[in-house]
Amino acid sequence: MLKLPVLPLADSVVLPGMVVPVRLDNPEIQAAVDAAQSVDRKVLVVPRLDGKYAAVGTIAVLEQVGRLPSGEKAAVVRGEGRAQIGSGVT
Repeated sequence: MLKLPVLPLADSVVLPGMVVPVRLDNPEIQAAVDAAQSVDRKVLVVPRLDGKYAAVGTIAVLEQVGRLPSGEKAAVVRGEGRAQIGSGVT
């Protein structure tokens, strides 16, 4: 079983092959990025609707962490593959 930090997204979906910026304005998102940076730079990007995680997410790699032109902290993630989420995720 693969264990990865969960990077929840409330307003977007990341699919394999997509490269997207993610603002680090949420403590939960910042914690997932921090955890991924300390290991292998991989996260599980999961849409969250009505406070619940979706059953399928995307394994993604942190390509870059820094600041947007606006000055906001952000990370750039690249989707690598789909992942079925098992039990234990709430």
